[in-house]
Amino acid sequence: MYPPDFVNQLPLNDMSVTTPPGRTHMYYTGEAEFTFGTGLSYSTIALELASAAPSTVDVTSGASELEYSVNLRHVSGPAGKQTVLAFWNPRNPKTTAGQVPLKQKLFGYANALLTEGMETTLRFTLNTDKLAVANEDGHKVIEPGSDYDIVFTDGNGLEVGAALRTSGERARVVEPYPMA
Repeated sequence: MYPPDFVNQLPLNDMSVTTPPGRTHMYYTGEAEFTFGTGLSYSTIALELASAAPSTVDVTSGASELEYSVNLRHVSGPAGKQTVLAFWNPRNPKTTAGQVPLKQKLFGYANALLTEGMETTLRFTLNTDKLAVANEDGHKVIEPGSDYDIVFTDGNGLEVGAALRTSGERARVVEPYPMA
């Protein structure tokens, strides 16, 4: 079969499964063979942003529920289930030295079974508290003045989206780092 030291003979690469960064779609910056959510479909689907939440949200006072709608239309091919993934991507993530910036975060998904010519609307809700990222003290905070892309994708190259900017007087701690 394989020699006992087979694993030690494997070539090393930039991605580790035991140490950050690079373990998931959220941080990996290399060239992916397949993007997160890639799937196989014999159908042609059209994706369109039907409605979007306001492009600016005040994060000082508390969480907000942002509503988005995406139209999904089956253009051609056999009937099938189509899944749409919803991500938020920070445009200019704030990081400290040595910290790897967050690339994207999945906040929802929905699917529909469609036959040729069918159209449906999928709805997504983004709670603004889900935009919180850990600061240098370990607290999960939302910073005012941060810009995000809200992206909806079928995992096969179709993407639609909207822009989002946080505003407010100060950063808000969503989840404090647990103290011993």
